[in-house]
Amino acid sequence: MSERELLEKIVLGIEELKSDVREVKVRLDRVEERLDRVEERLDKLEERLGRVEERVNTLEREISVVKSDIRSMQTEMQSLKQAILENTGCIDTLFNAFGGVIQFKTDIENFKADINKFKDEASAKIENLVEVTNKIKEEYGRHDIDLRIMKEKIGILI
Repeated sequence: MSERELLEKIVLGIEELKSDVREVKVRLDRVEERLDRVEERLDKLEERLGRVEERVNTLEREISVVKSDIRSMQTEMQSLKQAILENTGCIDTLFNAFGGVIQFKTDIENFKADINKFKDEASAKIENLVEVTNKIKEEYGRHDIDLRIMKEKIGILI
């Protein structure tokens, strides 16, 4: 093989490498765009989770107050029950009202459990997003190393 043919093959190889480098750059740009979108989504989700946590804290305080009120109501109900037993004998009416309060307490406790479940699910989703983001960043780093290796090979061929 003559020197000219060898040089032509080298030039063709360099052109092919340049084409591959351009393609890798395009792919890296796409990965970077996707990473930016994922980061934006993560920021929005973290913001929403912060608002949810604030609401949960507020609801927990309100539930605490309601529980205290319910305890007070229970104490008062016992006093009323005794008074009714002693004075009127209308205990059925009192227990019906008390049943509504107990149902309300149960509903409040169920609501708190639902909020905690939502909080746990949101935390899991954020952890998944962070994991995906880290994998994308890791993949981007690999492409960066591939580009450096190609640049070194091009330098050796020239």
